[in-house]
Amino acid sequence: MIEPLSLKLATKLKEANPEHPASLEVLKFSIAAVINVIGTIILALSLSFVLNHIAGTALALISFAALRAISGGYHLNSSMACMLITSITANLIPYINLSTTLNIGLTIFCLLLALLYAPSNIENQSRIPRRYYPLLKVVSAILIASNFFIQSDIIAISFLLQVLSLIRIGGEKT
Repeated sequence: MIEPLSLKLATKLKEANPEHPASLEVLKFSIAAVINVIGTIILALSLSFVLNHIAGTALALISFAALRAISGGYHLNSSMACMLITSITANLIPYINLSTTLNIGLTIFCLLLALLYAPSNIENQSRIPRRYYPLLKVVSAILIASNFFIQSDIIAISFLLQVLSLIRIGGEKT
């Protein structure tokens, strides 16, 4: 659903300005990314409004996205699947309560996974030069470590889901 709409919009843009240096494929990809992000936010927050936990869902989305932006991770094959899974998951996270010990344990686990695997799968998703990858690892670790002070269950669980997406099980592109 998102891909055909993106192609249609990209085609219209290219027809309106055929001299623009961006290819049709680049325009389509960029439009799909914008639709995906906006669609996810609207869907997740609409559902959270109905469930009456807007702040918790917003925190889950922000913490997941912030870590994802610097650590990378696995990408689903479908933008629609990404939008639905992210929206539903962000709405489930606020219902999970952790003990202080489990919160700290999860944060340590996330920190270790980030130090082992971040950044992951960002080669074709980012324009960040490879020489900065060690810095991305450090920034990811600092962001995760911030939860030792914040002590948020929502942040701990969001970070956990994000760092699990860093692990390459096999067959993924490097």
